[in-house]
Amino acid sequence: MDKRSAARTAEDIVRLCHAGLDSRTLRVETLRLLRRVIPVDSFWFATADPATLLFTSSVMEDIPRSTLRQRSSLTSSCKPM
Repeated sequence: MDKRSAARTAEDIVRLCHAGLDSRTLRVETLRLLRRVIPVDSFWFATADPATLLFTSSVMEDIPRSTLRQRSSLTSSCKPM
């Protein structure tokens, strides 16, 4: 990746942020642009409630189901303090 590609991608992401897109579309398009300059196997991009920091929605791609099942079993076995 060269600096010019990274700078162009950053500018494209700023344009997306000002395009009036809904949250999901913004995240999907941002991740599409990031893949041009950052190779990834999978991604997860979430929004969170600022008051509680709980996730409110997420966009994910290519995350193995076994990982999701493992995470789910880990979080369901946690006891609140």
